[in-house]
Amino acid sequence: MLARRPRKRLFFLISVSMLAAAVLAVAFRSPALERRVSRVQQAVTVIRGLAFESPIAVKQLSAAEGRAFVEGEGAKLAEVRDFWAISRMLGLYRGPDLGPREKVYAELADFVLGAYDESSKTLFLFDAMDERDEQLLLVHELSHGLQDQHFDLLGYLIDPARRPEANADEILARQAVVEGEASYMVAIYLGRMAHDSMPDREQLAGIVDVIADQGEDRWEKSLRDPALTGKMRVRLLRAIEARKRVPRFMADTFMDVYKEGMKFIHAVHEKGWSEVDKLYLEHPPESSEQILHPEKWFAREAPVVIDWPAFDTEPLFADWELLAENVMGERLWREVFREYGREAEAHSIAAGWGGDRYAVFKHRRDGSYLMLTFTSWDTPGDAAEFSAAYQQILETKARGAQAKILARGNEVLIVECPLDAPAEALMEFNQRAVPTGG
Repeated sequence: MLARRPRKRLFFLISVSMLAAAVLAVAFRSPALERRVSRVQQAVTVIRGLAFESPIAVKQLSAAEGRAFVEGEGAKLAEVRDFWAISRMLGLYRGPDLGPREKVYAELADFVLGAYDESSKTLFLFDAMDERDEQLLLVHELSHGLQDQHFDLLGYLIDPARRPEANADEILARQAVVEGEASYMVAIYLGRMAHDSMPDREQLAGIVDVIADQGEDRWEKSLRDPALTGKMRVRLLRAIEARKRVPRFMADTFMDVYKEGMKFIHAVHEKGWSEVDKLYLEHPPESSEQILHPEKWFAREAPVVIDWPAFDTEPLFADWELLAENVMGERLWREVFREYGREAEAHSIAAGWGGDRYAVFKHRRDGSYLMLTFTSWDTPGDAAEFSAAYQQILETKARGAQAKILARGNEVLIVECPLDAPAEALMEFNQRAVPTGG
């Protein structure tokens, strides 16, 4: 439900990703810009150790055209029925409906500086910017162009329509690879600028930490920096205001694809760029857990896959319409605990994740909602920790409804449903799910 497949790589003020699908025709090119692009392209080649097969086309848009570009792409997001209700059932969001999802995503227009489009193989810059900002944007987006030429981003970034068995967490993990590597290339470029040579691992770790430490608090502090340029100050102010209009789980998930992906690539790169290549060619990550814990990718620790019996042949669900069925993954479980005030413990509670699946239904007559969740954990201790923490969340989340939790060994099963629904029978059905792999 939360997954999507971006067809353009968008570079944000504080990196955030969105879906995009078409190329604006109104654009202009500059010989001076092309010279600047050529210099940065050479640097990207040296850093990555890969040559561009052909030059990347670059076009510049005005600020107004850039904003229209992002808003237009947000409007093309596929409609998700009952999006806000589903988000509340998942525990990702506790607020009121905010209108069409695509209009909320369009608020992120104030973050955007540029985009790489895999379909047209074109890099777009939105508005003129200071030289240093432009260099960093070009490093990021040209890195996407290099990825595309060597690893086929259109094929790598999973299209659920073509691979319906792919889940949202797997898609998120692949996005983290693509955006994480481009962000890591920026970190190396910054290190070269600071040290007049390729930074070592220790220097890079420091740069990665600084880049990853981006959020509203950091933005507010940056506004007081006398070295901040006027253009960047205006962008920061717009971004801060836009961030307040977007639900936390949306903005955090987008931003963390870049930050957590960059940390993951740093860990993989310790074994060299040939190891990073394996993320595209041999062993794409299968879960956000592997991104958050690189040792699990090195160990090829696959997630547990959960399969229920068919819903459409089960009499229990005769009056219920299936709205969404997917995988949360460790990354989104963190968001649930953050949303319910468990900020300090969110990482540790979610860290034992081994696999999950959820299904959200809507009653065909009265419009009430029902959710089944099946989770698998690394150890019985991890399962017990999650069960206890989620039980506390349910004291708030399930008011006016009913909820049941069943902890058995490494598994925790949950039913959340209306007061008049057969919770016991639903839990019995939940227990018929078959977990495999892991």
